[in-house]
Formats: sequence, C-alpha cells, structure tokens
Amino acid sequence: MREPARRVVTPSKGRVVGRFFSGKNKRHVPWESQLERDCMRVLDILPEVEAYWSQPFGLMYEHYGKVKTYYPDIEVKTRTGRKIIEVKPNSKLIKSGIFDRFEVIRDLLREKGYSFEVWTEDQIRPEPLLSNVKLLQPYRLLGGTLYSVIAIARAFEGKERITIRELARKISADEALEAVLPYIAEGKLCVDLHQPITEDSLVWFFEEAEQ
Repeated sequence: MREPARRVVTPSKGRVVGRFFSGKNKRHVPWESQLERDCMRVLDILPEVEAYWSQPFGLMYEHYGKVKTYYPDIEVKTRTGRKIIEVKPNSKLIKSGIFDRFEVIRDLLREKGYSFEVWTEDQIRPEPLLSNVKLLQPYRLLGGTLYSVIAIARAFEGKERITIRELARKISADEALEAVLPYIAEGKLCVDLHQPITEDSLVWFFEEAEQ
C-alpha cells in the first residue's frame, strides 16, 4: 500500500478535503479538492486505468533560479504506461508563469518515464461523462457480474460491437442495464462515456478498442 509522499492538507474554512474509496485500488485515496475527487471518480471507471495514487512522490526542479519540490496530484498506471495528472481549475491556469513551470516538470517527468497531463473541469466534469461515471460507480463498488466473460463473448457472435439491449437479450437478462452495467464498471466492456448510456448504447471489449 502506497501512502502519499506529502501530508494531505486538513480541512479548513473554505476548503473541503476527504478520501475517495477506489474500487480499482481497493482502498481510500485522499483528495484535496472536489475537482480531484471527481477526477478519481472518472479514473475509477476508465477501462485503460489499472491503478492510481495521490501525491505519489516529490520531484525537485528549478524554476527562475529557485529550487522547488513538486508533488504530483495523481499518478496513474494504465495498461500501456504511467502518467502524472495535475488537477487544476480553469480559473487557476491564468496564473503567471504556471505553464513555464509545467514545461519544466513535464521534461523531468519524461526522463523518468511519465507523461504529463493537466486536467481541468473540461476533462473531468463535461456532461454526460460525469453523470455516466456516477451511474457506473455503485456497480464498481458492489460488483454483480452474474455471467462469465466467456458467455458475454459468445453473445457477440463475432461482432465487434452490439447494443446493451441486444447483449442482455442474448444472455437472457430481464433488466438490460442492471445486467450489463457491472461489466462496464469493472472494465470488462467499454461504452462511449461521452454519450448518455441507454439500452441502445453500443458496447465492446477493451481489446477491440486497442486494435
């Protein structure tokens, strides 16, 4: 179990902090802003994400002649590599010199094998992405995959993508969303999270998306 490299700030007037229970990490992950919490909600559902950590390490860097320490907001392990996500509200990106600092940090992280991304409300809270994530989250925590992956694969009958309704019918499930959403929440199946999830939504196996 990895603990944050820096002590997470405590609640104060005007600042809300907390801990998010990650279904992928099987533990609570601390967050220091509600935007960070929502970022973790999204990461917990994205099928390419395997695990993530808050404040994973300290990185020494020089900026305008001063040596500073950067503590990444979130480190993410995906199926293809590792990246650092800096979570920032759009309003804070207008701060003078912030992009110069990020470029220095990006170069240092690249040397260590990390990519670097800045996520704002635009990446974390667009609709219907956030609503879909909130819909799927309970299935991530509670599970409920009643059918084997082999049975699900057979239902595709060689097709790359089928609708949730069609999949539910082929596995003889009475409630289409209740039957299929757990597989999406656990990363066994993919769906377009940027479109409202309905019984007519197309689903596919993650491996198909990689090809």
